[in-house]
Amino acid sequence: MLFNKKIKPDDYELIKEGSDTVIRINTSGVSYLPSLEDDANCMAITIDKLVENPGITRIVFSDRRNYTYPYDQTEILREVASIYSLLVKRKKLLGIDSVNFGQGSERYSDNWRNELQNLLLGLLKSDPISAFVEIKRLIREEKAKIQIASGLQEVNHRNSYVELLMYVHSVLEETKLIKLVSGKLSGHIIGNRINLHHSINTFNSRISIKGKNWYNKCIKFNNR
Repeated sequence: MLFNKKIKPDDYELIKEGSDTVIRINTSGVSYLPSLEDDANCMAITIDKLVENPGITRIVFSDRRNYTYPYDQTEILREVASIYSLLVKRKKLLGIDSVNFGQGSERYSDNWRNELQNLLLGLLKSDPISAFVEIKRLIREEKAKIQIASGLQEVNHRNSYVELLMYVHSVLEETKLIKLVSGKLSGHIIGNRINLHHSINTFNSRISIKGKNWYNKCIKFNNR
């Protein structure tokens, strides 16, 4: 399928097909694999495009073949993109730009700010499941530190940070993606996204390539 106009690699066009709004991304010559489930960079780049175009109902990566993600899979990623917008574009509401919980919190706030920025600006887009797992880990660590805190002031600062983490956790916990994997996260290793996505078919069960399913696409990619 040819593009309606000359589209640079990694650029896209929007196509109206009945009630659908399709984003078709030119992945010819790009450095990432056009696969949401296999490539973290692909997922992060696609979420950026969904943030720009929140009404998308289908995703197509176009190279020598077209790799199509239908509505239900696109909706899963759109939900993550929406949360990314909420947590990042409105980050001042959460205090992420200047994490400070009062006098004496400066000794912790730089580290907390770095943790939040790594999570929300990086991992949430490239691997939202790992971002959710990492937030749970941070909550556990902070609660453990509260138990051995040196005084009430430190307890209060850490409790405030835990409340912020728990807010982000609660928002992610309600997404379709996290609900799909909720029973499979025990022992999950940050970055080990491929096996998890394949085991629950989040993004791979109905990807069409000239009438063939995603598994056949993967075989072709591995053999080329």
